[in-house]
Amino acid sequence: MADSFSGSGQYLSLDGIVVSGPGNGFSGLNLPVDPSTFQVVGGGQQTTHDGGTLTASGSFTCVETDTTNRALLGKNGARVPVVWRPRGQTGLQWAFNAIITRSRTFTDRGERSYSATVLVDGAPTRTTAA
Repeated sequence: MADSFSGSGQYLSLDGIVVSGPGNGFSGLNLPVDPSTFQVVGGGQQTTHDGGTLTASGSFTCVETDTTNRALLGKNGARVPVVWRPRGQTGLQWAFNAIITRSRTFTDRGERSYSATVLVDGAPTRTTAA
């Protein structure tokens, strides 16, 4: 029988710990990065201006393993550095600080898993992947 792989083609590290690796059950991070804008109305015109920062929040799930425990256990509400490379963006990645909130699910005679929310704290920067 040949090896097979499924799941997300993304890369995600939290505080330097890679949670997207094989065996971690990483679902993939859904993180829409939206610009922060504001409107100014005056003289019968409305203009939209760039607010200067980006706001985003997203979520992911993963199975409880030694690796995901190091990344998530005891860090509910913690601010951590995040590196995220979405699927299909070879060579490009996002780096930002985020506040992580997470919950754990225990299944009878089954896997234990995490559901985590990522709230971007500050402006994400797009960098070149190493």
